[in-house]
Amino acid sequence: MPHAVQLPGRLTYHLNMFPLRKDYTRRLMSDVGFQRIETYGDFQHTHRGEQPDFFVHVAEKEYRTEGEGQCTGTVSATRGY
Repeated sequence: MPHAVQLPGRLTYHLNMFPLRKDYTRRLMSDVGFQRIETYGDFQHTHRGEQPDFFVHVAEKEYRTEGEGQCTGTVSATRGY
């Protein structure tokens, strides 16, 4: 579903989007092993009850190294953003 964005200076950019339902996307991420999934609407954590224009999902998955009982976080560096 193409979407045109008009910017100042008569620049037009085209963005291809494919609509996915929020709960469907969260379920898919859970099914492939993400343990923690946070969803933001319009980049706000307090989107519940509103109808945001889009959702951003931030998902974490921890991997166990072979032969070790310890888990290593894969996205700890991105938490500061």
